[in-house]
Amino acid sequence: MECSSSDPSIEQQLKDVYVPVLIQSGMSVSQANELFSAWLNLAKEESRKEDMDNLPENFGDLLLQKEASGPNIKAWLAKVRREGGTDEDIRNWWNLHDLERRIMLKNDENSRMAVVMDQLEKNGSYKGDYA
Repeated sequence: MECSSSDPSIEQQLKDVYVPVLIQSGMSVSQANELFSAWLNLAKEESRKEDMDNLPENFGDLLLQKEASGPNIKAWLAKVRREGGTDEDIRNWWNLHDLERRIMLKNDENSRMAVVMDQLEKNGSYKGDYA
C-alpha cells in the first residue's frame, strides 16, 4: 500500500499530535492551527516536488532489502551508517509517512528557532513576535 501525501487520515493524525504541542509551547489555538496548516501545505508541496509523495509504507524496509543489489542505495546507506545511523534508525525513519517526517523536521526547526529567538530577546538583541 502506498502513502499519498494528501491522505486525510495522516493529516488529521499529525494535526492531533502537533497542534497541542504548539499550544503547549505558548501559542494560541488559532496560531497553532495556522502554523500547522502552513507546515502541512509546505510539506505536501515539498513532497510532490521531490517525488516522495507516493512512497510505500515500508520504504525503510525496502531500502535495507535492496541495499545488496542497488549500488546507489548501498553507497547512501554506508554514508548514513558512517554518520551513526543504524539499520533500526533507517527502518524507523523511512517507514514513517513522508508527511510525518517532514512535519517532524518543521517542528524541530521551529523549536530551534524559538530557542535562538528567546536567547536574543534575553540579550536585548531582538524584540518582536516570532510565533
